[in-house]
Formats: sequence, C-alpha cells, structure tokens
Amino acid sequence: MKIKSIIIPERMIRLIKQMYEQGFVTRKTQNLYSNIQFYMVIWKLRNLKIVREDGIYKNNKKWVLTEKGKKLWHMIEILLEILDKNEVK
Repeated sequence: MKIKSIIIPERMIRLIKQMYEQGFVTRKTQNLYSNIQFYMVIWKLRNLKIVREDGIYKNNKKWVLTEKGKKLWHMIEILLEILDKNEVK
C-alpha cells in the first residue's frame, strides 16, 4: 500500500498520548470521544495494529499501544517538537 499523506486528528493524538502515559485506556477512562466515536477510533487504530485489546478493567476492555503504536507516539512527539507544538493536552 502506498501512502500519500497522513492525517492524525488532534483528539486521536491526545488518545494515543493518554494510552502511552497511563498504560491503557478504556471507553470509560477516556473523555475525548462518545461511546460510538471511541470504538470507531479504537477499531481503526486496532486495524492499523497501533493498539490491541489487553484484558478488562472495571468491566470495560483495556486498550494498549502496541510496539508500533509506541513508535508512532515517539514520532508524533518529534514532529510536535519540530513544529513547536509540544503542548498536546
């Protein structure tokens, strides 16, 4: 597959950052997306092998970054530093 461009919405970057910093997210521990939006985003990231399911936390699926996802986060950090937008909240 040849990729011509990559667009990562800010909310998705914040979700990836939360997974990296906290170790995992669940539908309930994140507050960026509604339930349906969350699963749409998670399934997209799962299909790209950026996240994977990792058990249950308080009756909700835990989602963690894969090694590929961690590499993506590090690349995003570098890009944000280059662009002087190091403040992803």
